[in-house]
Amino acid sequence: MVDKELRSSNALLEELGLPMLFARRVLGADNPRSLAQHIRPDNWRPVDAEVRVSNPVHLARTLGGRNLYGRGVIAPFRELVQNATDAIRARRLLEDRPASWGKIRITLEPDKASTDEIWLHVDDNGIGMSERVLSGPLIDFGRSIWNSPMLREEFPGLQSKNINPVGKFGIGFFSVFELGDYVQVISKHYDSGSDSENVLEFK
Repeated sequence: MVDKELRSSNALLEELGLPMLFARRVLGADNPRSLAQHIRPDNWRPVDAEVRVSNPVHLARTLGGRNLYGRGVIAPFRELVQNATDAIRARRLLEDRPASWGKIRITLEPDKASTDEIWLHVDDNGIGMSERVLSGPLIDFGRSIWNSPMLREEFPGLQSKNINPVGKFGIGFFSVFELGDYVQVISKHYDSGSDSENVLEFK
């Protein structure tokens, strides 16, 4: 826990351009056996028994795909729109904007390289995602930023505004793999400059 707090605090400080903490990590915290070299257990051997998902795309297709949502394209499309809606509602709360503010744009675009393929774009002007969110809660199956400690770090004050997101379980994004084999997420924190866009690709 201490190691995670140090790493996430230093990552946030670095992102904000502030000096990092003197302590960077906890020695041996990368796995229980390493830690046991420094804090010796008495008559027992620690092992890493943390539940993990090594292939989230496979899990998404097995559990979060057709078996969960059915065979239609409506469910993954709905999940994308719900994610966009949550992002807009959050920004409205953060910036005290009216209930009519915010845009979701949905477009279909032919793929220039293939006559058989099309791109589905779902764009919104919500709170956006930093690199930490894109590479963290977004792709951590079953984990949502809305109920994680990272929400306070990324969007201070949002929790106190009683946000009530539609997406709470951290599995909706994975339904997008039912729509195609190439998924691209382009996002940035809402108060960052246009040059700070992050791109996450799944091929």
